[in-house]
This record gives sequence, C-alpha cells and structure tokens, in this order.
Amino acid sequence: MHEWLMVARASKFKAWGVTAEQIAAMRTEIGQLRFKNPAGSHGDLGSGTWHNELLDLIDNSSSYNAYVQALRIWANDRLVGGAGALPPGLRP
Repeated sequence: MHEWLMVARASKFKAWGVTAEQIAAMRTEIGQLRFKNPAGSHGDLGSGTWHNELLDLIDNSSSYNAYVQALRIWANDRLVGGAGALPPGLRP
C-alpha cells in the first residue's frame, strides 16, 4: 500500500491532529498507482523522485489542510487521474 500520509512523517501528522486510523485509511494499492511526468508506476525509476516530492510537500506545509491542497495540485501534475485518483478522504 502506498501511504499518502507517510508514516515517516507520522509525528507531523499527529501534531496536525491526524489520527493513526486516518493515516491507515489514506492509502492506495500500489498496483493501482500510475504516474505521469515521467510515466511509470510505483517502484519504477521515477518512484524515488515522486516520494521525495511528497516528503517535501509534507515538510513544507504549515497545516494538514495546506498539505492536502498541495497534494491535490501535485496529483494533478504527477498522477494519472489527477487528484481524483487519491483516496476518498484526500480527493477534492
């Protein structure tokens, strides 16, 4: 499962009031992920770049709402299906 609320940043999400249950719910089956710019899937050559971009979004967001908004913009550029392909709790 791909974590949109990365456990590696659980302390930040906790500080924002996000529960462990929310973190667990905001995941996508790895096989369902398709990326664009460059095209690929989870584990492909560009996967490290996409993960680092997500970490940067988390690290540079001032709140959970700011992260979700930045994630949606990122998804529209990087994720096949855009923000609509995110888990229900993260979609617009």
